[in-house]
Amino acid sequence: MWKEIIEMVAAIQPLPHKTREDLVLIKEKIDVLVDLLTKAEYATAEDFIKTTQAFQAHLELMLQHDKVGMFRSMSIGRMLNQIGRKANDLNIMDRRQFMKTAAAAAMAPYIKFQGKTIGHEILDIEAPIHRGRTPQKAYDNLDSFLERVGKELKRYPEKFHKSPKHMLSCIHRSILMEDFEIIESQEFISVGFATKKRDCDVGSLLFLSAAERYGFPINGVIIPEHMFVCWGKDMKMIWETVNSTGSAQMTKEEML
Repeated sequence: MWKEIIEMVAAIQPLPHKTREDLVLIKEKIDVLVDLLTKAEYATAEDFIKTTQAFQAHLELMLQHDKVGMFRSMSIGRMLNQIGRKANDLNIMDRRQFMKTAAAAAMAPYIKFQGKTIGHEILDIEAPIHRGRTPQKAYDNLDSFLERVGKELKRYPEKFHKSPKHMLSCIHRSILMEDFEIIESQEFISVGFATKKRDCDVGSLLFLSAAERYGFPINGVIIPEHMFVCWGKDMKMIWETVNSTGSAQMTKEEML
């Protein structure tokens, strides 16, 4: 069934959508696709991710067109709801969280439909220092930052989405736009997220959370009294998260 869904999405992509008649035809095909999504009860998480990625590619095409308002009023919302329910059923992520993410980053080619990022997990772990419950503000600020990254990704042409420097700069700029201020040291990650005060640990965890959410190969590196991130395992592109964007790119020799 999921193979059929993927093939149907692929078939819809090249259809013309300039006139009302074109959109009516696409609506009919999407209605069939929605029905298939409703009936797909035995998909694996891997199948689901492949299908939603194909859907995102189709949605990107639609969002680039002037008729998107008319098209959105037809069936895009229904499709998002159906896929969101499936995400919830497969325990990939909460449906409401999916809807928020899909709306914020519909055109991000690296979007991953997964649950908590490493940042969320650390906030959960640090709950005991807050009398059993990490402040909601910490989660809200992290989610707002991740949503910002999704919005900023839309500004980049697809050819830049695999460029380490462009994507690291995008995340760095999103941190600045969310008003995370630099401080010398922060005892707990959760306090840094809640107050938007970042040292090297908080800054690195923001990068790693964005990497998980959008599928970037960013890794954290811990050395005595410091933490930074790098793109890939070869450490050819090292990023200092507490520097300005223009001076964040470093070499291995400078950092180690």
